[in-house]
Amino acid sequence: MRPMDDAALVEAARSGDGSAWAGIYDRYADKLHDHCHRILRDRDEAADALHDAFIAASQHLDQLRDPSRLRPWLYSICRHEALRRVRQRSRVDLTDEVDDMSGQEVDLDQGTRSRELQELVWAAAAGLNPRDQALLDLNLRQGLEGQDLADAMGTSLDNSYVMLSRLRDQVERSLGALLIARLGRDDCEVLDGILAGWDGRFSPLLRKRVARHVDGCDVCAERRATVVSPLALLAAAPLVPAPAALRSLVLDDLARGATTDGAQPIRFTRDGFAADAASATVRHRRGWLVAAVVLLLAGLAGGVLATQDDGPETQLAAVDGTSTTTAAPTTTVAPATTTTTAPTTTAPTTTTVPEVAPPPSTPDGPPSTQDPVVVPPPPTAPPDTTPPRIGTVTGPTSLSCAQPTGTVTAVVADATSVNLTWVNASPAGSRAMTRSGDVWTATLGPFTSTSGAASFVVVATDAAGNQARVSRPFVLSPCPG
Repeated sequence: MRPMDDAALVEAARSGDGSAWAGIYDRYADKLHDHCHRILRDRDEAADALHDAFIAASQHLDQLRDPSRLRPWLYSICRHEALRRVRQRSRVDLTDEVDDMSGQEVDLDQGTRSRELQELVWAAAAGLNPRDQALLDLNLRQGLEGQDLADAMGTSLDNSYVMLSRLRDQVERSLGALLIARLGRDDCEVLDGILAGWDGRFSPLLRKRVARHVDGCDVCAERRATVVSPLALLAAAPLVPAPAALRSLVLDDLARGATTDGAQPIRFTRDGFAADAASATVRHRRGWLVAAVVLLLAGLAGGVLATQDDGPETQLAAVDGTSTTTAAPTTTVAPATTTTTAPTTTAPTTTTVPEVAPPPSTPDGPPSTQDPVVVPPPPTAPPDTTPPRIGTVTGPTSLSCAQPTGTVTAVVADATSVNLTWVNASPAGSRAMTRSGDVWTATLGPFTSTSGAASFVVVATDAAGNQARVSRPFVLSPCPG
């Protein structure tokens, strides 16, 4: 039997089919739990957050306007629930600048193997505020991008692009400095001097000093190009699946109609995704600010009008030098007789306004005018010449008649397209690599002649046309006989 797609599962769940929720849970629970754990860093709390997220999803399923977009919608609910629990911990909010990550110090004397480097960069990334941790995980490890990423974060597409670009740049710079400090010290005397007396613990101050040095040092910049990208290390962190016992607990509570009435209510976007609490707070404060400005302007306008009530008459009278008498308006509060004494002058007072002569013309022609102000065009921004970053590249080291093809995988940041080519092989060829988050894959081969040394090349291109490439050798083993 062919499995139901997301839209069919949503429609079945809306119609009361209890098995639909089992299908949704089995399809997404492990990845959703992994996301909650990445934010909360506690397995028990992550399990509780996933449980409450499924209960909330069952209550608000009608909010989802497009059933085919169930995946980012569930991530938005889990992100809301995990961040709500972080706020309940009453922790002090950490700054959203990675350069000022938490003051916790990271012990680097644990070796340089891949797993240890992953733990190292994630320990450092724990200094991000929880909202940025959620954004980083949704993009790097959960594979969300574009509109799916924006909706999972409960914000606009433009805002998600700005947030992610800033965050990725800061993470690359700060955590890249951390890796260079650990791996590149022997290559650069200046860096070695900066790290003199270093006890192996990377404080925020030292991180800034190393990052500034690497930005201006050719030796360290070259070393940084060969080090595995921090983003690639973050993306390669292992999955933390949901506990096996959680499935029956969630499905039983869904079957009996459990609710989350005591939890913080969820605000939804127009498309039905859980809204970003930080953006909602900004909009709320902005609304109060606009209202205050309107009231202030209204008060100022009223004051100006009040002080100018008698202004025109007084000014005109001063010009003519005559006295003008103006009777005040009579206000009747109750039926009464009001007597107003007429002025003694029988003829009305005439107020003369002096004529203003036009400016004299010059003998040479009409009055001169000033030259128009020419606004220079804004300076043109320098072109982007930074190439994409190619991290880990894996592929076959040998191919043969029995195995004429292989899979090449590359972790690439900031690329719009990646191509795989192979040379010194028969036949030579190339093909576009397919993308999942920052991971690109393609099939190498097949080859009709399997004999000799060959190589494949991964070529990454960004939106500005900048390119980066990495080559790897492999061997074509001759066919037996």
